[in-house]
Amino acid sequence: MTSRPLHLHGIFHGEAAPCSDTPAHRIIALPAFNALVSDYALDPDTANIPPDNLADAALEHHHILQAYCADHALLPMRFGTLFSGIPALENAMQRERERYVRALQTLAGHREYSVEVLIGETVPAAPTSSATGRGFLSDRKQLRDLRRNISLDRQTFARDLLHRVGTVTAHPLHSGAPKPDKLLDVTTLLSEVALADLRRIAADADTRAKELGLKLRIMGPWPAYHVDPDALLQEAACHGA
Repeated sequence: MTSRPLHLHGIFHGEAAPCSDTPAHRIIALPAFNALVSDYALDPDTANIPPDNLADAALEHHHILQAYCADHALLPMRFGTLFSGIPALENAMQRERERYVRALQTLAGHREYSVEVLIGETVPAAPTSSATGRGFLSDRKQLRDLRRNISLDRQTFARDLLHRVGTVTAHPLHSGAPKPDKLLDVTTLLSEVALADLRRIAADADTRAKELGLKLRIMGPWPAYHVDPDALLQEAACHGA
């Protein structure tokens, strides 16, 4: 009977027992960090996997990582990172040890969070002044002007907030895919101090957001999906680390 490939979900620093309220997985202790792994039950060729099964497996991968990211410096691996067994995993981790150790050092004390500005309430209607033709045209113009002004004000609000988010973190901001219901969707690494600063910024901006029919929310912590170990190495080298 052929053994199943080993699926590497991520690596982390620190001691931890396997979380029981997640999909089945186990922790393998390596010389410099721990690995979160499970047996991979799907076809290694993703083209042969039904989309629903692939989506379910990707969600399980996320749930395993989510269980550890709040309390540990954790570097997630790309879904579908497979090894033939523990020796192959150990050899690969040894080869990449420097990259991953530096990445985990940067992640220590930081967690990934997202900031979203959602379009909630509809634009207020302009008052109806008259049933006459001239009054109707005047009402339509007021409504167009109102919508244009609110749209401009919302864009200005989102730009200003984006700038303020950038002032509390030294790490890059990553923008999500544009969506009709979102003016802003950015993700970054935050320290506890930076997160507290961001929450104060959000509280200060909340009244204006509501005036514009917007909803501002901070979400996380997430697994650090946007961390690039190579970029972290380059950044550390530039700073003489």
